Amino acid sequence: MTDEHSDEDWLALIAGRPRPGADAATQAEATALRAGLLAYREDAPDGELTAPAQRIDKLLHRGREAGVLAAARPDWRARLLAWWQRPQGLALAFSVVLGAGVLAMWPTTQPLPTAQERGASANQRITAADPPQRQRELLAALRGADLDAEPYERLGRLGVDVALPPEPSAAQRQVLKAQGLSVPAGPVLMIEILAAPRP
Repeated sequence: MTDEHSDEDWLALIAGRPRPGADAATQAEATALRAGLLAYREDAPDGELTAPAQRIDKLLHRGREAGVLAAARPDWRARLLAWWQRPQGLALAFSVVLGAGVLAMWPTTQPLPTAQERGASANQRITAADPPQRQRELLAALRGADLDAEPYERLGRLGVDVALPPEPSAAQRQVLKAQGLSVPAGPVLMIEILAAPRP
């Protein structure tokens, strides 16, 4: 094609539209090019053709992934959704939730097991005319029996915290009894010393 040929004639002839005023050379070139383009066929790729059903499934899958088609819902999901939307389904769902709530709040009939190794409370009180003096005496007696005893003062009240072994010895039990105390249920004994009322 030479420079004097019109682009409009050239494009129209390739598109298959007649251009009666076009140059003969332009007409010949455009007709030959158009014939070549129409005759060109791409060879099919190697391998077997996919079955039509598989091609349709692939196409539908691509459409769902691209968001063009709604996601397919399995039959059982569609039926279950339709059933839940009926009044009977909603009533059953409400009943199940209500029943689960009642069962969760229902008190158990059996009491919780409690470990009672010994018989007395871990918090015990004794009275004394002179609480600081009684605290010192109590500490000396308990420590003399190899018990781990520590003094304390809380809110203006004196006391002694005692860490007991799992099984106090007979001598340790005797010292506790002599001090007016009982062996507690657990490994800790808190003794509060109260001031005796004045006569």
